[in-house]
Amino acid sequence: MNVTTFVAPARLLRSPVCSGIGLRGWLAVLGVLCLLGVPDLAAAGPASASQPQQQPLEICPKQESDPNQEYALCATAQCFYLNGVAYCKCNLKQGKSISISFEFDNGQDVCSLLDDGVSNGYTVSTFSLPDQVTKEYAAAYNPSTGEPPPLALYTCPKGGQSTGPYAQCDGGACFDSTTGASFPGVGPIGPDQILCSCPVTDPRTTKPALGYQIAGPWQHSDGSGACGANDSPADCCSANYFTQFCSANYRVIPTGTTIPVGAPTGAAQALAILLGDHRAINRCFDQ
Repeated sequence: MNVTTFVAPARLLRSPVCSGIGLRGWLAVLGVLCLLGVPDLAAAGPASASQPQQQPLEICPKQESDPNQEYALCATAQCFYLNGVAYCKCNLKQGKSISISFEFDNGQDVCSLLDDGVSNGYTVSTFSLPDQVTKEYAAAYNPSTGEPPPLALYTCPKGGQSTGPYAQCDGGACFDSTTGASFPGVGPIGPDQILCSCPVTDPRTTKPALGYQIAGPWQHSDGSGACGANDSPADCCSANYFTQFCSANYRVIPTGTTIPVGAPTGAAQALAILLGDHRAINRCFDQ
């Protein structure tokens, strides 16, 4: 995609996603579209009245009057692989989130799915930047509070070098009945958690050109505990974790395998920017 010649369609500039976004935000949008394989909007031409152009990304909730909309955040989840599907223990969140756009049933979309789920026993996996991967969280972390330790985004190499499968949970369905229950491979699901079903990506066949990122430990290699915001990746990134998940190479992914949630390299940062979240992230094995 040629960023320098992109002209945003007027409809998109007026959309909830894109209104108020400056140059940096537009570059982030373009990067996300390329990373996630969304068709080039510049080549599509202007939308006609009879064939409106679908927005590439959707920020929910659409109404500012609903600031506490519930969604599932799976970006740091570990998942249990069962017969072709990843079942991921995700966190229940409230507030603003973002998703790849999709439409069905005459104008229904991911935001209306989230709205409908409140009274129908389900929610949807969408994205916001997880606190755990931010340097802000690492700086404030105190193990005595019982909060989970800080994490980092691990970059699995590009160009087909990585072979480990990962779950892509954006748009995945999650059911309230799983909260407070237990599920094979993921164990107890807490009161602020939910189980989501997500499709699996096998990089041996898709060969993502820019690689992909998964969440992993941000811990001192000498076993002394969590790293802080200013500690070195050389001391805080686990080579064993990187090898286990970026380089896993199954002939057939076996049922019972633990796999992480992942996304194309750079997608998390770009989507966070679109939500107005510019917090710095702990990073491991950047290319």
